[in-house]
Amino acid sequence: MPSRERSLPTPVRSSSATFIFALVSTAQIGRGSAAFVPTRTLLAALILTLLSIAMFLLLVDRTSDGLRVAAGIQAVDSEARRVFDAVYPIPASGPAPSWSP
Repeated sequence: MPSRERSLPTPVRSSSATFIFALVSTAQIGRGSAAFVPTRTLLAALILTLLSIAMFLLLVDRTSDGLRVAAGIQAVDSEARRVFDAVYPIPASGPAPSWSP
């Protein structure tokens, strides 16, 4: 059964973007004659780092919610209801037939 979790790719992408930006900016800052560090680069790195931390915390929260027993029971319940509805369709309208033992 495929995973229905859609919150995994976003933290992975934000962490990858932060890592790649850090590599590229570190390589570019050391070039040149002056020891100048661009302010925009530092701000972008700070924003990407904060975004990565927020996405990681979101991932931990979603994962911990999925590991709870109640979430598992709810998933089983919804699947069981779907099967019950397929096996026992809604009866036709009208009075129920009466029978006695």
